Amino acid sequence: MDALNLTDGYNRVWQELAVAVKNRRHGFRAFTLATVDAQGFPQARTMVLRGANPESRTIRFHCDARSPKTSELRENPAACAVFYGTDEKLQVRAYGAVTIHRNDSVSEEAWSEMQPMSRDAYRTPFAPGSRRVEEDRDRESLPPPDAYKNLVVCNLTVSRLEWLSLSSEGHERVRHDLASDGGLSSHWVHP
Repeated sequence: MDALNLTDGYNRVWQELAVAVKNRRHGFRAFTLATVDAQGFPQARTMVLRGANPESRTIRFHCDARSPKTSELRENPAACAVFYGTDEKLQVRAYGAVTIHRNDSVSEEAWSEMQPMSRDAYRTPFAPGSRRVEEDRDRESLPPPDAYKNLVVCNLTVSRLEWLSLSSEGHERVRHDLASDGGLSSHWVHP
């Protein structure tokens, strides 16, 4: 395979991500985000893809400001997003640093575009992962202005992207290193 095919694979990943932002049934829509906690242990959870921009090389997702992952990302912004599309037979790992947006123009825009059902996730008075007692009920809701304060928009700026294409004719795997100046270095690796 030549360098053009390497570039085609890179472009395909971003195209699949763009489709997944709009198509809830796409395999890349729900992905695994891995971070490192304060004790140095890996933490992984499923997130929803909210945006993908090949020009800025960013992957966007949302979380609650009160969640442990937000603290983890503030302390150590290094993260890895893992996508797998069964229909596409494609696995993608995107490594990079996460920038957090809270109570700014980026989060305001996300909030204004959000469906009411999605906004409701931020209206609970209880922090995600906090200990629940029997009397706690999520029936209580914070008013929308307070709920907005819980929204965090995260942009993962990709510095390394790897994809693995599965095929009965042979798997193919490529690593792309993305330089801060916009440069792209790609090479085949063994699956």
